Amino acid sequence: MPGLPDVKSLWDYRDPAATERRFRDLLPQSASDPAYHVELLSQIARTHSLRGNFTEAHALLDQAESLLKPDMHRPGVCCLLERGRTYNSDGNPQAALPLFQSAYRLATEHHFDFLAVDAAHMIAIAHPDPAEQLRWNLQTIDLVESCADLTLRSWLGPLCNNAGWTYHDQGDYPRSLALLQKAQVYHDQFGDAKAKFIARWSVAKLLRLNDRRGEALEIQQLLESDMTAGNDPDGFVYEELGELYLLQNRHDVAREYFRKAYPLLEKVDWLVQSELARVERIRKLADLQPPSASAR
Repeated sequence: MPGLPDVKSLWDYRDPAATERRFRDLLPQSASDPAYHVELLSQIARTHSLRGNFTEAHALLDQAESLLKPDMHRPGVCCLLERGRTYNSDGNPQAALPLFQSAYRLATEHHFDFLAVDAAHMIAIAHPDPAEQLRWNLQTIDLVESCADLTLRSWLGPLCNNAGWTYHDQGDYPRSLALLQKAQVYHDQFGDAKAKFIARWSVAKLLRLNDRRGEALEIQQLLESDMTAGNDPDGFVYEELGELYLLQNRHDVAREYFRKAYPLLEKVDWLVQSELARVERIRKLADLQPPSASAR
């Protein structure tokens, strides 16, 4: 695709609106390359699904798929992936899973290694069976670690992270910690500042769950210093500090941290929807009054 930039290089996943503008600026130029044009439309759709604009995302994917030709294998994979991601983000993993599976088969058949890894990691996310989630994540980690293509190594942070949290959900904290520590190594190599922050927090949480509380506290305190310096408070760090001080029976200190955590975490939609009991526990430990029904 001479004269046109690699679509992946234009992504800023933390600012999908700005990314959409960059993609739309390219649309007139991309008319001369129909395959590139279709891939670009699929990525514009992704900017919408990331913002919860699922109707717009599906409409853009309808447009992209109407332009697909039988020999457009890479754009075809992209359309399958983004349709699947749109369904999955909209709370319909059952519709997403077969699309990710089709994307994986097509990407593997045509040696689109990066897209094959992307599809495999999405299969693991959407699959309802934790054993299958682990199988897909672990086999993909093995594949990437043995692959000569070093550009694929950027996947290892997310893959190890996802497998680590699957072990966490199963209550296997030692295996979870080992994989999250591995994820941290890869995020330190390939991740941005936010990814590195989350990786450190994840390791510290699993250190606490493995009764290595002193190490956990040291990391969370360093994270607190970092976020204070950057004026970017994080409710999850406050929550973990509250849990650690609670284990030390320093109830007054723990309460203050839970009081800092609650107003931040009650605004995290996915947490309230999937772990409401956790949010309510934080509120109670903070000794705060429950919100009124109208406030909910």
